[in-house]
Amino acid sequence: MVYYINKTITANFDRAVELVTEALKTEGFGVLSEIDIQQKLKENLVEIAAVNPVASMMAVDNKQLAGIAGEIKTKLEKVIASL
Repeated sequence: MVYYINKTITANFDRAVELVTEALKTEGFGVLSEIDIQQKLKENLVEIAAVNPVASMMAVDNKQLAGIAGEIKTKLEKVIASL
């Protein structure tokens, strides 16, 4: 199982942050914190990724959490696909 959802986009770093923030808001998520990474990373960022919550919850034997993880995975896939 793949543990993350990803998509490579052509936007620069600042625009990528804007796009991700907007897409997350559309799906009902918020950004709790931001990390300012060095300028070199800004120049080389080409991929956006999110942890796959279904894979993360496989170790937890809780059917309610598994259902919620599936819903969150679908929303995160929409966020990544919208970029």
